[in-house]
Amino acid sequence: MEKKDTAPVFLAVILILIGAWLLLQNLGISLLNLGVWWPVLPGLLGVGLVSRYFANACQPGRSGGGLFLIGLAIALLAFYNHNLFGQDWAKAWPVLPLLIGLSNGITWLFHWQRWSHLLWAFIGLAVAAVGFAFTGGRIDENMLLQIARLWPVFVILAGLGFLVQGLLSRDSDSR
Repeated sequence: MEKKDTAPVFLAVILILIGAWLLLQNLGISLLNLGVWWPVLPGLLGVGLVSRYFANACQPGRSGGGLFLIGLAIALLAFYNHNLFGQDWAKAWPVLPLLIGLSNGITWLFHWQRWSHLLWAFIGLAVAAVGFAFTGGRIDENMLLQIARLWPVFVILAGLGFLVQGLLSRDSDSR
């Protein structure tokens, strides 16, 4: 039995909902203050990607992207509606690499053979940790610059990760 692609249906529903909301706004009927709730939109897209992943588990990138968008929606709702980080992006930016790290880490847990997800998880979490330490005043600018000089470590880790992945896939192919 052939699996059907649900992307056109999901996109159609999203477009219909956005169009209906815009039409109601133009007619002077305000059902929802989009200024407060707009971050829900990337969350809905994320839910769609995650649900498509579970319907067809052969594309792990969809689950990671969907998890990122869901986390982004939650972070944006908290930022704009609950004054997270005092609504100061200079303090809040480490949330983005944190979400990249978490979404890739969770994706790697479901697809542990894909070492690139683990690498992006470590990079995202490391950048977030340093970013939060800097924006929270735990490390000063000189220390940040010293840490930033070590970025080639991630290139070395990427090479080691791909080497291990290649060796493991070769071992599993020979069995």
